[in-house]
Amino acid sequence: MRKLRIVIAVIGCLLVVLWLASIINRARYEAMRMEILGRLSHLHLGLSNYEIVNGELPKINLSQKDQTLNDHWMVPILQIIEQSELHSKLKLDVRWSTPQNVEAAKSNRSFHEFATRFGYMVCPLIAEESIWNPVDGLPIGRMDDNPDTILLVAIPCKKAEPFEVPFVTKPQLLELLQEDQEVFYIRCDREYGQVSEVAGELMFAFKDTNR
Repeated sequence: MRKLRIVIAVIGCLLVVLWLASIINRARYEAMRMEILGRLSHLHLGLSNYEIVNGELPKINLSQKDQTLNDHWMVPILQIIEQSELHSKLKLDVRWSTPQNVEAAKSNRSFHEFATRFGYMVCPLIAEESIWNPVDGLPIGRMDDNPDTILLVAIPCKKAEPFEVPFVTKPQLLELLQEDQEVFYIRCDREYGQVSEVAGELMFAFKDTNR
């Protein structure tokens, strides 16, 4: 009988440990998720302010050839999101991956961590339902005129680096989802949540949450 009690006690302890571990893992996941969504919201606000000042969104170069930092959507809003020092160190007429630009991004620890934490990169979705025209990269219209369009997505990258992903296309997003990767989004109407794939189409989960 005593041995049985000991066995029961051990099993009970193991179950409690597993329960606590699941709670901790869930809490960590929720913290990660909220931080990624917060990053999306922060950059979305920067783009909104840029559009208010300039009357349009930053241009996007859809060609992978001869792409420089001048073509990256995030560069024009660096000063708006309080990254003027980083902006002054970047060499904008060359690619992001040049040693000078990589070093400049890494030397700004707060921005580097903000852009790469948890291995997620934020970028615009280039598709028919995006705010940018998929043909010429020009804005379709003001954000307020397109309340249901998708603006930004956060995608997983194996080795995330600032400015590494200028944009993502619908086929690329579907491929990530089919690999069971998680993707987060924020819309022009400030709605946000997770992206899923159903029968080869993108589905944007509705999240009715106060921000």
